[in-house]
Amino acid sequence: MFWVELNNSLARYLNQFEWDAWQTGTFRIDQRSTDTINTKIKYKRFVSKIEEILGTGIDYFMAIERFKSGYDTHVHSLMRGLKEIPHDVVWALWFEKYGRNVVQEYDPALGANHYVTKYVSKSLCDWDICINGLRRKTNE
Repeated sequence: MFWVELNNSLARYLNQFEWDAWQTGTFRIDQRSTDTINTKIKYKRFVSKIEEILGTGIDYFMAIERFKSGYDTHVHSLMRGLKEIPHDVVWALWFEKYGRNVVQEYDPALGANHYVTKYVSKSLCDWDICINGLRRKTNE
């Protein structure tokens, strides 16, 4: 029950923000990442490239999942602050450096916050959150 409540609490927290996109990035063989620390470093480099283009910080929540083999990792994330950059540009930044990528518009009705946060309680993983002070959504 603890893990379920942890997941639900984190999902509720993340749901207060107006996310722009969700992303899942995997790695080509030459960029494969077998540990969560290196995966996190690569994800933060990816975010830095986006911020470089935008000239400002973005917010994100990311969780690293291991493939069933237990060897390779990949990243699931929510991002906001992307209003000025097309999703295909975000997609290309990951694809060109690391490999396969999916970037889609965030739809809160689909529960992407639950999809991403389930990896926090699914198994041992690494995750990170960065909120740069962008406004929370309002009920107006």
